[in-house]
Amino acid sequence: MPSTDHKKLNPREDCGLAPGSCSPRSDLMDRTSTKRPMDHSGFHHQKRTERMRSFDNPSEVDDDYEDDDMEPDYFSDDIVDEVEPQKSSVWSTPLISDSGYEGDPGEAIEQFCHLFIQRYCGDGEAMAPPFTTGSLDTALNSTVGATTVAERKPLFIYLHNDESVACHVFCQKILCSTSVCQFFGENDFSLWPWDVTRSRAKERLFGWLENKLPNLASVVIPLSVDSYPVLAMVGKISSQLEVLCVVLGTGAVTSLLSPRPPDDVSFPSLDSPGNNRPSLRPFPVASAGCLKDDVIVSELWQVYTTYMEMLAPEQAAETERLARQLVREEQERAYQESLRLDKLKALTAEREKLEQERIEQERFVEESEATKRRLHLAATLPPEPPAPSTLAAEAFLASPKGAGGIACLRFRLPRNHPGSSSARPSEAANGFLGRRFSGLDKLKHVLAYIESQGFSKSDYKLLTTYPRRDLTTLDENATMVDLKLVPQETLTLEER
Repeated sequence: MPSTDHKKLNPREDCGLAPGSCSPRSDLMDRTSTKRPMDHSGFHHQKRTERMRSFDNPSEVDDDYEDDDMEPDYFSDDIVDEVEPQKSSVWSTPLISDSGYEGDPGEAIEQFCHLFIQRYCGDGEAMAPPFTTGSLDTALNSTVGATTVAERKPLFIYLHNDESVACHVFCQKILCSTSVCQFFGENDFSLWPWDVTRSRAKERLFGWLENKLPNLASVVIPLSVDSYPVLAMVGKISSQLEVLCVVLGTGAVTSLLSPRPPDDVSFPSLDSPGNNRPSLRPFPVASAGCLKDDVIVSELWQVYTTYMEMLAPEQAAETERLARQLVREEQERAYQESLRLDKLKALTAEREKLEQERIEQERFVEESEATKRRLHLAATLPPEPPAPSTLAAEAFLASPKGAGGIACLRFRLPRNHPGSSSARPSEAANGFLGRRFSGLDKLKHVLAYIESQGFSKSDYKLLTTYPRRDLTTLDENATMVDLKLVPQETLTLEER
């Protein structure tokens, strides 16, 4: 079956019928004081007249069609002759045109809805049934085929046949009645219609039913024309589509649902069936030929209530299953969150490790460069003069290089500073470094020496004791003699 979008249609808004307007036969119906329209399906006048006259003979008419507001003279030949000239296209045109039988079922049903409202709801008082457009598959999927049992709704199927006189009475007194439409609307039921007046339309419908609803097909196919219209309630029980009840044009309601039997804890007999599905068996006809909307609504409500009771165990099982599924999903989410946190923790640890390695690498590079610089500075220092009071010192002082004398300098290291590895252990251990300079050596040589020991002038001050001076701020070309550091001086290294 072609797939068509499913929607509920309010045909009163789309049929092009102005509010308060009447059907072509409204004035005639007022004069005859009856709600039952004539059969204007386009058949021969003689056939209609014979059918109409049959109502004059009570023995030929079922009690189903007797009504207090029907007058016998309504069906006389004079009335039929008066109706014939007033027949309009709304009544002569089938609810689904010939082209609609072979095309998109959604478009055919929209045409059905528009013509139906123009026929039976044109007086502004009758209510429009909640027809749903789209294919039968779409209607089933959106109602009985809902995802969860709680969302599952029965689908009502209405089959119309213009050849049946009961169709017009049924539409006006039952299908468009306030109580029936309220029953559909308050319970959010969908009503899928189809017109089986034409044989091709009937064959197409039977093909759909045999494919999707074989139980309904077995009920509808043997029906005679006079049994129409048919209003069927379809539901799903234990994943199977079932016909819950059938309402015929006479008003007879046949329920195919039996109440759920009480639980039997005894051991089943060998002859008992093994399935646990709710039993489906015909009930006695609830109301034979009673065309009263409140009675039919009561019967439909009873069937719907029984259907919901039969769905209760399935819904409870589904609730438990969904609860278990929810627990599993929560556990899965917690597990995935734990994996995510573990992965995040591992990534954080990896980043920290890489960052530490980077810092250590940078520190190593900096230390390597600093060591190279210290070695370079140490290589550029002038030779250290010999110790005083030695023959070598006397020879040095007698040379031109020793004209300025010998400056013996002691450097007090900062507290908690290990000193350079090149420092003499005895002096470094006591917190001092010492070196001799020629009196002609310059301040830059002293600064180069302390930097070769790991104390750059950018990080440390070099202070004299008295007067207190920061030698790093003075002229680096000044000699030891100029700075009055000969013959000896104790200098203090202080961190900036």
